[in-house]
Amino acid sequence: MLPKDAALWTELGRIAPEPSEQLDALQKARALGSNQPNLLVWIGRAAVDAGRADVVYGIGCELMTRARQTRDTVQSPIAWEETGQGAWKRIRAALEHSPHRPQLIHALTQYANDTHGAHTFLGLVAAEQSQLLESGRHLLSSSNVWGEPRLSSYGPSFVLARKLCELGLWKDVEQYLVACKDIWDDEILDDWIQEVRNEHIPDFGDG
Repeated sequence: MLPKDAALWTELGRIAPEPSEQLDALQKARALGSNQPNLLVWIGRAAVDAGRADVVYGIGCELMTRARQTRDTVQSPIAWEETGQGAWKRIRAALEHSPHRPQLIHALTQYANDTHGAHTFLGLVAAEQSQLLESGRHLLSSSNVWGEPRLSSYGPSFVLARKLCELGLWKDVEQYLVACKDIWDDEILDDWIQEVRNEHIPDFGDG
């Protein structure tokens, strides 16, 4: 039995061989008060792999609620509707001399990731329920965020894009990949866009 150490449970959740074991460990880490910023997303991804749509939906709703709370309580220096890496550069420039810069940067970074994750998970649940129009809307909404460091470095999630390719929503996936070029500067996107136009599912890896 592992001790009541959130960090150990988080690490176990990242390396456990089975999705159900990953999910159990990550949920245990959360119950123990883990402050890992990616924990909710990791729980959601483990739940996707474990086939736990109930958990996926719950995480999606929670991320969406947290994003809305950020909008209600944090003053963004630019319009919330602005997107892409250019928007993030304007945020950084506007906050350069703010005494609250670290806290605001953290909140606005989390907002982008929460919004992206929320739409991704809710879109997956919608797809499983054959609500394809709704799922496509979630996919496109997940790209309407500013390109903060995590998204611009590691890239957005493609798990919903892969699912919608499997379901034949090629145009929605193409629009999503084109939008992602403003968030994630990687040449692979051009190859993926061409593959999707040819109705071939790209190798999205683990994204």
